[in-house]
Amino acid sequence: MSALIRPEQGCIIVAVLASTIAGVSTATSAEAETPPCAAQQQAAVAHLYLEAHTDRGLAGDIPFAPDSYRTINGIRVDGREIEGASQTGLTTITDERVHSWTQNTDARTVRVQYDADYALRTPAAPVPLTTAAVDETFAFNSACQIQRIDIVITPRPPGPAG
Repeated sequence: MSALIRPEQGCIIVAVLASTIAGVSTATSAEAETPPCAAQQQAAVAHLYLEAHTDRGLAGDIPFAPDSYRTINGIRVDGREIEGASQTGLTTITDERVHSWTQNTDARTVRVQYDADYALRTPAAPVPLTTAAVDETFAFNSACQIQRIDIVITPRPPGPAG
């Protein structure tokens, strides 16, 4: 039995290799043309997340990565719990006053610092609870989905702001 390839078999092998190489180069070109998670996209997603604090109808529109999570004062909460808490939480944010907004496009992060008024949800109307200083850092994956949110909430004592 001969291990030699006949000319007509060689043409088939070359055609298969050429189509495979073309497929790989096409995939590589398509991947190269996919835009990275741009600063504007990161900002828009972070804004949407903040808007969902006061408009619960927006919560389902927030693009979370499948394995997303957040930390709140160092305690980890997984992604599905993020969406559930946004929809059914006992407390709500009734107002936000943003003090600082910074982006690091190389690291794909957005940091937002703001004051938030928290209230207890009731059927009649929200009952004011407290005001807190909030520092949130959003980390995005390459698809511009929220991968992680690190949140530090510092409640302020009741009474007039100083």
